[in-house]
Amino acid sequence: MKISALPTLILSSFVFKNVQAEIDGNTKCDNGPSIHGKFHENDPVGSLADGGYEVLIDGQTVPLDGTTVLAPGQYTFKVKQNVGTYMGMYIWADNEEALSVADDPLVHGGTSWSAGGKDVECDGSSALTHTDMTDKSESSGTLTVPSSGSFVLEFKMMTDFVGGSTWYYSLLNFDVEEATTTPAPSITSSSAPTDSLTLSPSGSPSSATTPIPSHSPSAGPTPSPSRSPSSTPTQHPSA
Repeated sequence: MKISALPTLILSSFVFKNVQAEIDGNTKCDNGPSIHGKFHENDPVGSLADGGYEVLIDGQTVPLDGTTVLAPGQYTFKVKQNVGTYMGMYIWADNEEALSVADDPLVHGGTSWSAGGKDVECDGSSALTHTDMTDKSESSGTLTVPSSGSFVLEFKMMTDFVGGSTWYYSLLNFDVEEATTTPAPSITSSSAPTDSLTLSPSGSPSSATTPIPSHSPSAGPTPSPSRSPSSTPTQHPSA
């Protein structure tokens, strides 16, 4: 019996067409514990901690549970696989200025990107995703912390794509550190007054107000009581 290769080619073409949509990244700017696209309909197999991942912000490891407090500003963040590699990733923030690309050539995104032959737009959020499905051990981007409030980051890391996808999911919570109302001392405002106040107690005022009592008493006349009795007339015996 002759076996035709046509069904195999049709199936391969079907799989490639559907996988192609995720080869260069997520095709929607969405969120939640699921991954958009065919062959991604299974649930995550665990958290980032279960998969051997860690998240670093400016080189410091961030707890994967609880809430992390950050001061407003711009940071470099990285997601790292410590026990192997991964193929795809998708990171989403509920703030449109939070996530942007850095210098990682295998990451694109922000508030818009192209994937699966179409343009992807975010609405009130931002996200980063992979540019290809080569094996990776880490991905990096820029995190911009707003001036106040709180925000979340969702991480979806895919390690396998055989008979479905094997991926890990975690939601990280962040609070923005409140600005202090006490002004920080500056060089300009503290230089002259500080020098004056610091030097006054131990400088010129102490030397000017120090009494010199030892010279005053010794400068006055010294009484000579012994000469007074000797100057009285001496009585002479009578004749």
